Amino acid sequence: MKNAICLSVFIAILSACPAIASDDGIAVLRQGVTKIGIAGSPGPVCVFGDKAFAVIAAAQKEVQVPLVAATEYNKGRVIVFGHNGYLNPPTLQQFDTLKFSKNCIRWAACEKKNPSVGVYRNTKLTAFLKEQELSVDNTNLTNLASIDVLILAAGQMNSKNIPQLDAYVSNGGALITAGLGWGWKQLNPGKSLANDFAANQLLAPMGLVWADGTAEKTFSEGYLVGPFESKWLNASMAFDTALAHSKNPKPNTIPAAQTAATLTLAIRNLPDNDAILLPKIQQLEKQYSDKLIIFPNKPLASNDILKRLFVTQQVSDTQKQLPEKITAHPAAKIFPGSVPADAPRMNRMLEIDTSIPRWHSTGLYAAAGEIITVQVDASAINKKLSIRIGAHKDKIWRHDKWKRFPEVTRTFGLTHTETTAANAFGGPIYIEVPKNCTLGTIKVNIRGAVEAPYYVHGKTDLKAWRQTIRNSPAPWAELASDRVILTVPSANVRELDDPSALMDVWNDILDACADLATISRDRPSPERIVPDVQISAGYMHSGYPIMTYADQYNKLVDREHLLTGSWGLFHELGHNHQNRDWTFSGTGEVTVNLFTTYVFDTVCGVPPAEGRMSLEKRQQEYEKYAASGRDFEQWKSKPFLALVMYLQLQEQFGWDAYKKVFAEYRALPDDQRPKTDAEKRDQWMVRFSKTVGYNLSPFFDVWNVPVSDQAKGQIAHLPVWLPDELKFSEQASLIKSHPQ
Repeated sequence: MKNAICLSVFIAILSACPAIASDDGIAVLRQGVTKIGIAGSPGPVCVFGDKAFAVIAAAQKEVQVPLVAATEYNKGRVIVFGHNGYLNPPTLQQFDTLKFSKNCIRWAACEKKNPSVGVYRNTKLTAFLKEQELSVDNTNLTNLASIDVLILAAGQMNSKNIPQLDAYVSNGGALITAGLGWGWKQLNPGKSLANDFAANQLLAPMGLVWADGTAEKTFSEGYLVGPFESKWLNASMAFDTALAHSKNPKPNTIPAAQTAATLTLAIRNLPDNDAILLPKIQQLEKQYSDKLIIFPNKPLASNDILKRLFVTQQVSDTQKQLPEKITAHPAAKIFPGSVPADAPRMNRMLEIDTSIPRWHSTGLYAAAGEIITVQVDASAINKKLSIRIGAHKDKIWRHDKWKRFPEVTRTFGLTHTETTAANAFGGPIYIEVPKNCTLGTIKVNIRGAVEAPYYVHGKTDLKAWRQTIRNSPAPWAELASDRVILTVPSANVRELDDPSALMDVWNDILDACADLATISRDRPSPERIVPDVQISAGYMHSGYPIMTYADQYNKLVDREHLLTGSWGLFHELGHNHQNRDWTFSGTGEVTVNLFTTYVFDTVCGVPPAEGRMSLEKRQQEYEKYAASGRDFEQWKSKPFLALVMYLQLQEQFGWDAYKKVFAEYRALPDDQRPKTDAEKRDQWMVRFSKTVGYNLSPFFDVWNVPVSDQAKGQIAHLPVWLPDELKFSEQASLIKSHPQ
């Protein structure tokens, strides 16, 4: 009753702000502001209401996303920041952030002189704003009658106070709030940012929500408050413009990439009950439903805005639907492929060793749109185990052209003894196991799946493989050892007679990487390699799984090809074995190729001096470097140039020197690990010098790799070493005769 009385009082007191055009609002909010700082790793705000507008834009690849947005809502006003750090004094003191925050208070309060500001449960912010001579005090949510502007973090909103906050703004109050979409998702696994985040439930009717993803800086230390077209950052305006453009297309009249990005952000983050934009999209989508199939050789470009929008809508739907409501998407026939209609659906019991983390292959495949059922013992439920359908986990939303649907896998938590799962695109079935799981070996029963070609090294009978297993009907196959698992189209293993010989080579490759990294050959879990028609970044990328393009389908299962050397595949495996302690700035794409070169040397029989960077090429690279002034920034920007320096050490001291140094780093206690880039360079020189028994500081000087005098002093007692090809260079002579 008390809350109801307070509510009626402030409803009577508050008066409506006069309506203001978004351009005028932007001008007021940005007045005198050129830069604002950054708090943590902010995320975007999705803008889609008729009166909502972006105020400050962040970057996201080549397009923009709103970092700060505002809106009018009935009689009140709201401002939203993409990180809760913008409500903390340290961030407010960066650049013009405080000035901007004062503008926000002024605009939210309808430019009222000395507005009363209430801060909810943030005493540090209250004290700081009081120092700025603002009329600020702490407040609770039951005493809003006298407050012009309420400052409230998104995480402090809940289902109980949403009606009160909605009424406060509707009747003339002003709300300034801040939150982080990706942060909330991280803390609430399995929940929907769009539908379950209370703050989004409040803001969605106002035409704003916090979105998933990051909002990248627009200068090195924060965000430039420069000119931008706010209308392209409002999804409703972008949709109306795209629709008009589709009916009367005129080249270069709208920024296609930006419009598509804005609409994609909205579709992926709007709540299911949105009444502003979703109904318009869903009504029009029906006209396009039979046209939404993407072919690798006919990608869907960003300038085909409406099709991209409807593809996004369909992906969003397939990711949220309950298994019982999922149907096969027509595009699944193109990628990842379809299951023959007459393929038997199987019932199989498996044993999963949960001491091994990550994905466990099952040798089974879920047909697109079909339900599979997974049964586990009660001891295994709610232990962060999950069922995954699909190996192609890369999301390709940011690409200008989509060669397949941008998201084609799904996971379902094992929270009951029986779980149903389905994926509109189908895919191989995996049991995902978290790190440090202590369940031991568990039994998992899977029903309704299709058998896939599946070879397990040392276990699968070769006769059975040749006669039946490799002809299993699923469209994707897997070849597995305890070192590595390969996922390839089934067509690429139908003629593979000897997977054992192939996997022996793969094991040798992985063992070589382990040997150089000085880790056990017995890995916690196998590496994975999955080719795709399109991946999230680059031609290949490291991680789990290692992803590569479809031109590797045959090469992954070609033993002879591997033995001649595969620089790209070995390179990505190298990334998975790098150590940040001995990889300083500029060497991320350099030290990785120590592993590449080592595999070529020990598995393929191609010694470093005869490989990609032969002795002749090394000399040429150094001479060009010396002639151009030996600029360290150039050294850092050219991986094969920098690799020459590392290979010179290998040529003189052998691989064992590297192994000893790597092992030393691996054994370091945390307090001795290098913290800065300069410390990494110093430690690398000192540790390598002491391992080989030579002073390498002149060698670093010739290459112009910066190291400190203190580090040089630690190895000054050792004899100097320079490789033969550098001994008589002018720089080397000067350095030897005038040591620093």
